[in-house]
Amino acid sequence: MRKVQKISWALAVLGAVGAVAGAKLAAAQSLAAGPFTEAQATAGRTAFNQNCASCHGGNLAGDGMAPQLSGEFFMGKWSRRSTQDLFNEIKLSMPLGNANSLGDDTYAAIVAYILKANGAQGGSAAFDQNTSVTINTVANGKTPADIAQTPRTLPAAPARQQRRPAAAARTGLTVSKTVQNYTPITDATMLNPPEADWLMHYRNYAGWSNSPLKQINRDNVATLQLRWVWAMDEGARQQITPLVHDGTMFVSTNYTNVVQALNAATGELIWENRLGPTLDNVENATRTMVLYGDKIYYPATDGKLYALDARTGRIVWQHAETFPGNKIGGML
Repeated sequence: MRKVQKISWALAVLGAVGAVAGAKLAAAQSLAAGPFTEAQATAGRTAFNQNCASCHGGNLAGDGMAPQLSGEFFMGKWSRRSTQDLFNEIKLSMPLGNANSLGDDTYAAIVAYILKANGAQGGSAAFDQNTSVTINTVANGKTPADIAQTPRTLPAAPARQQRRPAAAARTGLTVSKTVQNYTPITDATMLNPPEADWLMHYRNYAGWSNSPLKQINRDNVATLQLRWVWAMDEGARQQITPLVHDGTMFVSTNYTNVVQALNAATGELIWENRLGPTLDNVENATRTMVLYGDKIYYPATDGKLYALDARTGRIVWQHAETFPGNKIGGML
């Protein structure tokens, strides 16, 4: 009797698996026509290779520094989101460091190419910034052979390499607006930080590494949308944690020793101090800046400790602690 029950259970499981596979096959076979034209996808391929392939790879496989834009990885993130969401995210963040610079028609063509690379077929209507279709209704993550066979050799990216010398040449306070409504940080503030603040590497002395804010929860986290993007200088590691106080976010770039204050709600740059220097093969092993009183303290890779006015970014004082004698420089 038990043997018959086991056989029946096994057959039931196989039947369920077959039903799921059949449902997936039916879904794959019933894809709607893509919300773009084949001509758009062709133009998008050219635009992608010119502006995106240096990071995402010539075949969208994430060969460079950015994520894969085809197959299971892409569909895992985007299958239930809309084509309009994809358009907006690409437009607001790409190309890296020069977002919203290509024009809506070019961004629309790039979206068409990405959809095409994930199994979507062109239709009769052109895609634009207002087209909103759930991606898994038109794409299944299966890359067409003509796209999959694209050579994996990355194109040269001279523009990315030319930005470093220009950035290194700019030193001092390059943006000089003032942080508004900044309250000095005390010992009591550090012991009991406001819920919206992030004042140290792990947020508090207990090392919680999480925020107590409750506005974002399991019920609404899926509806989060990109509001702003900030491009950091290229090169080396980004180990220093952004700090937040009274609605201002303080960030730094390790490679060029740049410290910036941003409006945390809008991404607007308030002040920027390019302390320098830019040292090849030297990285700062320190993990954090420090906010205290009315100052922000920054350890640079040349062994100097800077105290900056948190409101204006101006140098209050600096002190040379060590000189980097090897690849791990700065203050340990």
